[in-house]
Amino acid sequence: MLIYSQYLDLVIHVAHKTGITKIKGLLENDSPYPPNLFLQMDDGLTPHARHRILMIRPHTHRVLSTYYDKIVDPYEQPEGWRLNYSGPSNKFNRYEGYDTFLDFVKSLALNAHDHHLQPYLVHPDSRIALNKDFGVDQTVLMRFIATRNMTNDLRAVLNEGLKLDPSYAREWWKIRTDYSMKYSYTKPLPSPSEYGADSWSKVSYEELHRCFQEHKVLPAPDLMYNEETLDLIKLQLGYVCDQIEMAKYNPHAMDFFRDEGHLFRV
Repeated sequence: MLIYSQYLDLVIHVAHKTGITKIKGLLENDSPYPPNLFLQMDDGLTPHARHRILMIRPHTHRVLSTYYDKIVDPYEQPEGWRLNYSGPSNKFNRYEGYDTFLDFVKSLALNAHDHHLQPYLVHPDSRIALNKDFGVDQTVLMRFIATRNMTNDLRAVLNEGLKLDPSYAREWWKIRTDYSMKYSYTKPLPSPSEYGADSWSKVSYEELHRCFQEHKVLPAPDLMYNEETLDLIKLQLGYVCDQIEMAKYNPHAMDFFRDEGHLFRV
């Protein structure tokens, strides 16, 4: 998704699973910013702008969020498996290797069609942001913003561009950027053995669904990732290329990926 502001001469590049739902709030009627300040660009249309923001989220979190959202389907959303009957035995299901999160990570290459999982250098909305030659005789100012820091960092960019008080719309951003998926950061879960496995990465998606119904949270990333699953993520060539190429994009990127933006962070 591309969000464009002609007034700010800015494009926000948002790949799947990096905050699309939350950033779409800028287009809604309750947005604290002026009407029509932002436009969502149609597929294939990329405006030339001096300023680019690329939203970034660690691939570990993107992969797990995709598994929870699309396969475990804890909230039983219309696009999830449980309400549209596109489960494992259905001919319309495109996923391979879905029974457990470990199986899913092992078969990431088979699911490369899914934009939720694609590397930033492959995903169409983030790839164009990383094209250094995009635009003719154009000096582009590039910035990476971590999804989890959207409340402060993206708000600061917009408020500065609009010459607003730095604290403007703080509460709106805070509400808009709460995690839609509830993880077990503050609520401990029982042993995964209660759900049929010796580790959370081996618990079936049906049992993870049951876990959510009972506890209203899903295992946090540090529970779902162990040495095996993390090593498998780090073996994905596309993700490795992301880490190498994006870390050398500019001096700001070097600091970003060394600290908060590391793409393999759990």
